[in-house]
Amino acid sequence: MSLDNKIKSLSLLIYLIPLSMVLGILVTEILILIITIFFTYYCISNKSYFYFKSKYFKLFMIIYLFLILNSTFSQDIILSLKVSLPYIRYGILSLAIWFVLENNKDFLKYFRYFLLLPISFLIFDGFIQYIFGQNIIGYSTQSSRLSSFFFDEWILGSFIQKFFPLLIIVLFYNNETHKYLYFKLCFLFFGYLIVFLSGERAAFYLLTFYLIIVLVPLSFINSRINKFFYFLIPILILFFVFSPIKHRIFLINSENNLKTSIIKFYNSNYDTYLKTSVKIFSDHKIIGSGIKTYRVLCKEYYDIDPIKSCSTHPHNYYIQVLAETGLIGIFILILILLYLIINYIRLISRGRSYLTKNYFNFIIISGLIVFLWPFATTGSLFNNFISIILFFNFGFLLKNINSKKPKNII
Repeated sequence: MSLDNKIKSLSLLIYLIPLSMVLGILVTEILILIITIFFTYYCISNKSYFYFKSKYFKLFMIIYLFLILNSTFSQDIILSLKVSLPYIRYGILSLAIWFVLENNKDFLKYFRYFLLLPISFLIFDGFIQYIFGQNIIGYSTQSSRLSSFFFDEWILGSFIQKFFPLLIIVLFYNNETHKYLYFKLCFLFFGYLIVFLSGERAAFYLLTFYLIIVLVPLSFINSRINKFFYFLIPILILFFVFSPIKHRIFLINSENNLKTSIIKFYNSNYDTYLKTSVKIFSDHKIIGSGIKTYRVLCKEYYDIDPIKSCSTHPHNYYIQVLAETGLIGIFILILILLYLIINYIRLISRGRSYLTKNYFNFIIISGLIVFLWPFATTGSLFNNFISIILFFNFGFLLKNINSKKPKNII
């Protein structure tokens, strides 16, 4: 197989990842395994170790070795090692994406269709499910929440929210900031609405936060975006006010005001998860109790609350990392977040011209900040669904920060 065909084959495998996540996480895991083997074999056979010698991969390997050490001293060694040992595949996935972005000039041109297709379908099917109570194949959630083709998993909103930065990138591929601008903004608007209608509070709040920190600076670059904002904000407010899902999203009903609802929400299970995690951390301060062990150790802290203490994870990345990986783990995670925030500030502080040239880098960094934002309820950081999307985004960031010509990246 020629070099060009190898790159195209690897690109195709990466193209399929978003669609595969809709079909089922097992399909995605098989794809990632093939990508990992394919890319590693390519680098070894061609004696091309540039990507594996990068600062990113060296840092990733430090984290990876720490996770192995953490699992070795885990309170449930087998459970932790099942997650930590194969975790290296995510680091290699980022390298593979960086590689194809550099060596396949048409990667984003075709990735655009492979990302837009499943997301467009999910948005359309989500509206069908919202209007008629069932999706296009007759699946009903028996709930006010939407799931589309994720069926009994409530991740429709989270899926779209986490892929939103890449969605913006492919829509404005090749610096197409003016071509069909209003059509593209409307598409993003419908994506935002379906996240709201999905009933996933965290996904909706995080996406709103993301759009604020991205589109507000970009509105100073393009006045047409500004005008679109002024037109849509009143429509959004009316939609939120009259939508039947507002009680779930905004935690307000006829008996509770906003303040009462928020206090009630955080005095529920989430407050108990925090207390349990702190207890676990206090017993395993340095390297934590071990990845995925919250679900095991929470049973030992029924003195906090015999009913609410336990779950598969504490529903916040930072609380989970604190309990399961200790001071070392939380230090690493905070450093990553600070690195992203500092780069975000640098981008917006260098003026309009610099931001214009680097706004795709800006979009990815902003997305990763929101992804790792500490003040939100989340899934498990070591969950494969979350890890895949996280490192998928990191692959795009690696290409951007290692390019000498940022304006020509995308």
